Amino acid sequence: MKRALASFGVALIIFIFVFYAWSEKTVDPKRLTALGGIEVHIASGAAEVVGKPVSDIRVTIVDVSPELARQASIRIDRNQKPILVDISDLPHMARAYIEVPESSSITVSMHSGELKIEGIRGDIYALLRSGSMIINVGSISHYSSANGFVLAGSLEARAFGVDKGGIWRMFRWNGTGKCRIDAHVTMGELILE
Repeated sequence: MKRALASFGVALIIFIFVFYAWSEKTVDPKRLTALGGIEVHIASGAAEVVGKPVSDIRVTIVDVSPELARQASIRIDRNQKPILVDISDLPHMARAYIEVPESSSITVSMHSGELKIEGIRGDIYALLRSGSMIINVGSISHYSSANGFVLAGSLEARAFGVDKGGIWRMFRWNGTGKCRIDAHVTMGELILE
């Protein structure tokens, strides 16, 4: 019995390591082949990445006082390719509002919290370890492929005709557009609408 439990424990550790490495590839910045690539890292909290008809990146901390908003750590490295946006130390109840050019392709990785992505007309690669991710996809005719994965939780991709809950939920969809979506949530919910 002890040997079986030990074997199960080792297998579980190997599975977790392999899953973690596999899911990290979702947001590998090397996937951003477009010139307007933006890599966004958010530690935890609430964040909204919004594509707008702008030419630059702007991060605003909202829903808290200006004094609390200044506690957040925001770094934008425009010398890196793709451009790096790193946000950490968000105050309690604060939300990071990140405006990017709508034609950008993005990778977004976040440890925990609520993540919303909308208005992006380029590729979207997103990873959330724990929490809720909502991606407003707009018209599905823009996409050549859409992939969604949730290890434990719910996967609602109404735009693509998918609604699943439980463990190890995924979908793959192929279309005729030019852009791609690849979104992973380890524990929580993924909504593509």
